[in-house]
Formats: sequence, C-alpha cells, structure tokens
Amino acid sequence: MAILTVIALAAVVVVEEDGSPRDMPMSVPRSRAVVVDGTIEEAEWRGSAVVKRRDGEMLLRHDGKYLYIGIRSTRRGFPSVCLSRGSSVRVMHASFALGEVTYAKRNATWRLGAPFEWEPPARAVGSDRDPQRARFLAERGWLGSTVPMGNPRHAEMQIALDQLDPRDLRISVAYFLEDTGGGEEIAVWSRTGARSARDGCADERLVRGYAPERLTFRKNTWTRVRLR
Repeated sequence: MAILTVIALAAVVVVEEDGSPRDMPMSVPRSRAVVVDGTIEEAEWRGSAVVKRRDGEMLLRHDGKYLYIGIRSTRRGFPSVCLSRGSSVRVMHASFALGEVTYAKRNATWRLGAPFEWEPPARAVGSDRDPQRARFLAERGWLGSTVPMGNPRHAEMQIALDQLDPRDLRISVAYFLEDTGGGEEIAVWSRTGARSARDGCADERLVRGYAPERLTFRKNTWTRVRLR
C-alpha cells in the first residue's frame, strides 16, 4: 500500500510519498515570491510544500500570481515541466537555454506542433535582474533558471497561474540527472511513482530537449495541485 506522510516542521510542509494511486491534490501554500536565480535559499523557500524522492526534492509554492517550482537534486541536471490545457500539452525546458514545445491531441495521438523554440543566450543565462529575462517572463508566462546560474544541483521555475488549466490544475516535473558514474537518469516527481515513467513528460528525449514527433501523455499520473 502506498504511504503518504505529511509532516510540519519549522514552518515547512514536507510531503514524503512512495507513489499514491489516488488522485489526491497536493496542497500548495501561498507565500512570498521567489527570485529565480538557480539557488534555493532556505529562508526564501521556507513554508513551501516539499516532495521528497530518492533523487532529491521538489518544492512548490505560489504567490497568487505565479507558481514556483524548486528542484534540489542529488546530481547536476536540469528540469522539464509539462502543463495541460484542454487537448494540448505545453512543455517548458530550462537547461543551457530556455525552450518550449506544444503537443496537440488528435483522436488518440499526441503530435508535436513545432520543434523546440529556443531563446537567445542573453535571456537564457542572464541574472535574475536581467531586463531580457523579465521580458521573456512577460511574453511567455514562465521563466526558469539555467545551468550556468546558481547552484548546479538546484533549479527554479516560475510559471504564471493563468497558464494552467483552471478546471484541472496539474503539472508534471521531470529532471535530467547527469552521469556521475552510474549512468544518466530521468527523475520524475509525480503522485503515481513508477507508473509516471511511462508518461511522455518523462521521455528521455523530451527532457533532454529533443522533441519526438509523437508521445503519449497520461495526465492522470501528473501531480494535481490545490492552491491554498
């Protein structure tokens, strides 16, 4: 039987899970904004929901306008986040550059709308006060730290709440882990444990930044969130 334990310590909501088959929403607390600079500061992220996994932990919070996602991993890497709205899936990627793709469902098949659209390096690796990054956030509705920024084992994402489907708030977070002797891996933070590995958002090519023409998205394996 899956185990879901909620522990409140030092104003931090810690959620430790071993995969839950139930579609229970995760409670995401409202708190102050986070500076997306690639370094997860304890004081800055205090009070967030935390999902612990073997490869690290995911932190979630919102400020009423943006959803903030933090990844603190055991190895260097970079994140890929999927959002769903109706019959489309939007993938946001933040490695050495910021990029995104969209998949649309036609009948029972999800097809790529266009190849990854990458942002110029200036927007990708600038500081948190870079006006080009601020413009990217205003234009695209999201922003992420990139590999050259901050701690190499940390990643931060900022996504406007109006980019999510208000009828069904779900996200899927995957993380590419670099090879440190045991091979490269894809870490996934979801509510359904190992079953999420069969979801398109955990596809190794996609998480690396190479969008396949077709994927299968199992949105019922994604994390459903409830904003507090």
